[in-house]
Amino acid sequence: YICSRCLMRLPFISPDESCEVCGAIVTGLGGDTGHVCGECRSSRSRARRFDLSASALRFEDVARKMVLDFKFHSKIYLADDFADWMTAAAKARYDVTQIDVVCSMPISLKTRINRGYNQSEYLASRVARNIDRRYDGGILRRVGNPKRQSTLGADERMENVADTIK
Repeated sequence: YICSRCLMRLPFISPDESCEVCGAIVTGLGGDTGHVCGECRSSRSRARRFDLSASALRFEDVARKMVLDFKFHSKIYLADDFADWMTAAAKARYDVTQIDVVCSMPISLKTRINRGYNQSEYLASRVARNIDRRYDGGILRRVGNPKRQSTLGADERMENVADTIK
């Protein structure tokens, strides 16, 4: 349950303010470059292992608190709302009938034991159901033992998980 006061304070992201490839919030999109940010047009983006990404919410204020509560404090009841918002974000940006399968990001055994669940599985399975697509939680697997992402900056995060998801 999310109260109406919190719901009204959520910082939803419009498709017009985000990159259609990575979902990053950018200003000045459009024109000759469409809705693709400079990073995704650069050669660096070719290393990505996904085709498209969309974000429903800015990771700030009440949305940040909700995400962290869901991920680290067993507020699993938020999964349905998050999945609905993720589904809406995807449908607003892409033809979801072109999606073959929805998968979740694996977590380490240690993290699963400590947390008790993989939040990505909750979200991916619900999004797959919402768009009538197959969910497969076993497509990806984690190898190695990278540092905790929460302690790293953006570039360090990318490097930290390089070659740890197969």
